[in-house]
Amino acid sequence: MPIIGQMEYDGGIAAFLIFFLPGILAVFILTGSLGIGIRYLIVCHLDQRYRQRRGRCPDCDYDLRGTRKNHEGRKVCSECGKASSGHSS
Repeated sequence: MPIIGQMEYDGGIAAFLIFFLPGILAVFILTGSLGIGIRYLIVCHLDQRYRQRRGRCPDCDYDLRGTRKNHEGRKVCSECGKASSGHSS
């Protein structure tokens, strides 16, 4: 029988639960959380781009279409104070 650490692996259910299940669960948890994090970043980025195309503030979704431009030619949100990227109409 192979020896793993200080315990012998006999191929039973108990050995599977002790040796392999924690590793398998760790892999599923890490890959799942990584996938969720990447998806969240992509959705946030696409949401900001969609708001800018509609003429809205990327942070608070305030309508910037009637807002005047500042000295740099960018629209500044009157709700949160953030300057838009200049791509909005």
